[in-house]
Amino acid sequence: MIPTESTYLFSLACLNQLSRELAAPNFVPTNAQKVILNQALRLLDLELSFKATEHPDLVASINERLASDC
Repeated sequence: MIPTESTYLFSLACLNQLSRELAAPNFVPTNAQKVILNQALRLLDLELSFKATEHPDLVASINERLASDC
């Protein structure tokens, strides 16, 4: 997977604040929060893809656990 957009560097304070906001019972994200969440999920996906290629045995273990939970 190759990122097609520039990556956004998240500060810990920004992510902590967003985490608190997400925990609110009636959370409705603003457009800025949607962008942050989208970028964070893309970076997480990229990181997981890298880890999967480095540790194929871990991927098999995760797939087995997910299959058993269904």
